[in-house]
Amino acid sequence: MAEAVSQPNAREMLVPPPSVAPVLGVGCGGSGLETITNYKALCIARNGSLDPAVRLLGFDVMAEPPFVNNNSGRAIRLTPGIEYLQLGRDCNPPALRRAIKTSSIDCRLREVLLRQPGGRLTRSLHNGSEGERLFGLLGLEWSRPDVRRMISAALTELSDLRLTAGRETGRDAPLLVIVAAGTAGGVGSSIALPIVADIKREADRLGIDPASCTFIGVAVLPEAFAPTIMRSSNAFDTISDYDHSQKAGVLPW
Repeated sequence: MAEAVSQPNAREMLVPPPSVAPVLGVGCGGSGLETITNYKALCIARNGSLDPAVRLLGFDVMAEPPFVNNNSGRAIRLTPGIEYLQLGRDCNPPALRRAIKTSSIDCRLREVLLRQPGGRLTRSLHNGSEGERLFGLLGLEWSRPDVRRMISAALTELSDLRLTAGRETGRDAPLLVIVAAGTAGGVGSSIALPIVADIKREADRLGIDPASCTFIGVAVLPEAFAPTIMRSSNAFDTISDYDHSQKAGVLPW
């Protein structure tokens, strides 16, 4: 009689076994953040902790990252200040306007910012998928130095692990970068591509050839959300950005 073999469920199959290959997982916006947090929760439930060669980062406009319950009922979230950064914190239009004037940011953002009366910009940053995608970019631009510092710190740690693994295999260990974001028009839809550009820029600065890295995008489609006119319009713009970036081989700023 054949021995019965238990099969892992679909959620467990998403979690890879411990590996020396360094992995950077990044969640952009609410949907991306939830995806990466679920990844962390599943890893902890299955292996007891994150693999030492895994670093996770999350970026959104919410003050605190969300909690996710893993299979054991434990509440898991990204660590604020280390794994999670709030974009646009304490943002105010006049200060952001001055910052934009001295940066290489797209002139369209300056035009949008100038049209915002009073403190509307700060409130708009918290509108999620009902807000314009450009507000997500404005929140990113306000917090760009902190975003780049967090990416640099994570890549520096992974670079050390990569070299260690390389000595074991006789070559540099590959670096896997996973970027998760929604496409329905929220914060993640507007910042995912610029975040990828920052990762490549910091990798190159640290001596990691971006071409040697494997990038995987996890996109949460508009069908995951209730349909609205704003979401449909923003989702179209998001997919258009992705399509142009892939065909032209370019990333924003």
